[in-house]
Amino acid sequence: MDKEGAKSILGFLDKLPRVFAPWKPSLVNFVGNYLLADRFKALIYLCGFLLVMVFLRGLCDFAQRYFTGYVTTRSIMDIRNDLYGNLIALPLGFYTDTGVGRAMGRFTEDVSHISRGMRAVFTNALKEPLNLLVAISVVFYINWKLAVVSFITLPLVGFLIRNLGRKIRVRSRKALTSWSKLVSILQETFAGIRVIKAFSMEPRERGRFQDENRNFFHQNMRIVKADAIVSPVTEFLTLIGVIMCILLGGYYVINAGMPTEQFFTFYIALALALDALKKLSRLPPRLQESIAGAERVFKFMDERAEVMEVPGATALEPLKSSIRFVGVSFDYDRGEKVLEDVNLEVNRAEMVALVGLSGAGKTTLVNLIPRFYHPTSGHIEIDGQDTSKVTLSSLRRQIGIVTQEVILFNDSVANNIAYGKPDATRAEIVRAARSANADDFIQELPQGYDTVIGERGATLSGGERQRLALARAIVKDPAILILDEATSELDSESEHLIQEALSRFVRGRTTIIIAHRLSTVTRADRILVLDEGRIQATGTHKELLNTSPLYRRLYETQFSLALES
Repeated sequence: MDKEGAKSILGFLDKLPRVFAPWKPSLVNFVGNYLLADRFKALIYLCGFLLVMVFLRGLCDFAQRYFTGYVTTRSIMDIRNDLYGNLIALPLGFYTDTGVGRAMGRFTEDVSHISRGMRAVFTNALKEPLNLLVAISVVFYINWKLAVVSFITLPLVGFLIRNLGRKIRVRSRKALTSWSKLVSILQETFAGIRVIKAFSMEPRERGRFQDENRNFFHQNMRIVKADAIVSPVTEFLTLIGVIMCILLGGYYVINAGMPTEQFFTFYIALALALDALKKLSRLPPRLQESIAGAERVFKFMDERAEVMEVPGATALEPLKSSIRFVGVSFDYDRGEKVLEDVNLEVNRAEMVALVGLSGAGKTTLVNLIPRFYHPTSGHIEIDGQDTSKVTLSSLRRQIGIVTQEVILFNDSVANNIAYGKPDATRAEIVRAARSANADDFIQELPQGYDTVIGERGATLSGGERQRLALARAIVKDPAILILDEATSELDSESEHLIQEALSRFVRGRTTIIIAHRLSTVTRADRILVLDEGRIQATGTHKELLNTSPLYRRLYETQFSLALES
């Protein structure tokens, strides 16, 4: 190294602050004896220094990205878990009013908006404010007058970002609402694909999807437009301040004796401040989109179950005597009463059949027993104990439900049967399947009880699905059975097998059946005729034929057809 270079380095070392005084002799000795004496060795040290610095920078970059990814992903996981936990606890009425597709939309686009906002915060909001603060401090330290001129347009920039941020939040809400509708259409399409194809309605559904998808596109483009205008307008307004700074700074250098190097130092610090400001200006739009998603997600999370356990709720003992409806009325918040002043007692081991026209309130009545809904007035008792004052788990543990619409899960046959009793042994599962006349067809499946049956039991026939649903109720061994008889998709052999299994299962069990078959009606201990939410008549089949015109009409139109067939 030449003498001038050596003198410069040693001169720099000599001017080190006093805090480095203890190490100054050793540092001077290292530079003089090693680096300045051997240029190639100095080059090696320089390369080594660069490698270390790049490695440390990469390590810090990795740590920042990993930390950001971990915190964001973990937070989103917790939000999804909390959202799912709350949604699954909400009453059936929530899903009737909201729709499954819209609820699903919260888990996709809404949560994604939150994720993007969190990533933006952790990427820029932690680092750039510090860079901005340091740069502004340097700028004001060098020349506060030039600094004031440079940042004179900042209030206008802040006002612009604030107003555009509000627009982005409103537009994001509309876009997310459109996305929820899009998911609803998808859910309806996939669930009803057989009906769509049967009626050749693919063009109609395609058009419906495309219309909503186009609306979603337009809503998003409104967000893109507001977002895109932030950066160029911010740059233009800050440039005005920079130009004013250059003009005033040039005047100071030419006419006021300001050192040129001081002005250039000021300008470099100003450029760093404006760069940090530019990066931060991109943050509010991301945050506003994130807030719009968070508002919708937390609105669902703030929903509270209408059917809640009262403080100090007690466990319900096994049914010994009866189920009583005492002055029960119910409506679905639409003003019309679905049930009105129902008084009813179902004794233990009694089979009660509910009949009536569509909309008479049969399904609603049985849904009140497991507290899927809460009565608008009146109450339900089991063995004299108000069911609203017992724990839901102890109440529902005593109830088995077999619905018309069979819901099976994309799992093994065994797990579907044991769904209501996860600790059921394989012997209990097989015994339940045999009682439901399902063992024969299960044994013929590729993996028997370990065969995965597909979504909603897609690989099984209607009768096989019904028998699995019955086996699921049997393995639970409930004291109370609620059965909504299936009226379709069953051939005569499947119907015979199910009826045979049911006749065995209901013996000695309190059973309430929404009846559609003559055999069920005639076998029931008592028949309740519902009409417009009231119990219009009660009695046996023979008694009601003589005393209830409505029952006789139902029998002649519906049940007599079954008898003829």
